[in-house]
Amino acid sequence: MFPLLVSLLMAQDADLPKAQSKEQEIMPVVQEALEGRKKKKANPLIQEAKYYLKEIRANNPTSQKRLNLRTGLIQVVAGNTPGLKINSGDNTMPFLGGEWIHKFESPYGLEVRGLYAQNGLYPPNDSDVGRANDSAFFYTADISGRYILEFDPTRKGNYFAARLGYHLTQNNFEVVDDVNQFIIQNYSGVLGGIERGLTVTERIHLTASLDMVLMLNTKDKTQRALKSDGYALFVRGEFYYLTKNKKNQFGLSYWQAAYTGELDATSKTIFGKQNHVTTYRVLGLSYSWLF
Repeated sequence: MFPLLVSLLMAQDADLPKAQSKEQEIMPVVQEALEGRKKKKANPLIQEAKYYLKEIRANNPTSQKRLNLRTGLIQVVAGNTPGLKINSGDNTMPFLGGEWIHKFESPYGLEVRGLYAQNGLYPPNDSDVGRANDSAFFYTADISGRYILEFDPTRKGNYFAARLGYHLTQNNFEVVDDVNQFIIQNYSGVLGGIERGLTVTERIHLTASLDMVLMLNTKDKTQRALKSDGYALFVRGEFYYLTKNKKNQFGLSYWQAAYTGELDATSKTIFGKQNHVTTYRVLGLSYSWLF
């Protein structure tokens, strides 16, 4: 079929040299039409370079795609809530927590964070009527989008990130006198924050972050009125040590948070203050898998 098609295309050319020249022009076109365009063979040097890049990435995973598991102690500072008595100790509870950080196409990512604490470190003080017992719990959860700038991908942990998302904190704490004392049991609102990672050595890096929550809803354990809006601040500092295989890291962290809600006009007069503040602090250890 192929020679016949070429001959038909050249039939009108009586001059043989011209026909041969045209044959040289037409044959590749016809061949391509009949057989389809063949893929160009990959350059072996490019293929080898891609292989080595893949190996480098596999052996040096980014700190922006990781799973962190946490445990430690959380303390609710009772100085701001005199009637609060979670246990017979100093209002300290053990917790479990974690977060998943995932970087999509640069520079965007997703962060999901959670912490749950249960009163199990000290026995409850049953002599105090109305105070919390061993069923007392506290949890906080965040989900947010991240905007990430990695200043030097070869130095793990050297980055800046901004996040925007949703925050929720809840507990079932009680106070002795819910007429004259406050404890806020639920906060939720819009979260915005910044985070900075610094590389100290090849194995050690630090992170520091500051978050602010604009509260859209609150629920309090009191007979006094508390306005539904307010704000919260979170300050976090973390130390990480990268293992030899560069795929895992140990961490030590300290967090502190303060929730502030404005009292209504009557409560301001009764208590002689403008706001109610609940503060907690967290000391924890973590273990991370880098992907």
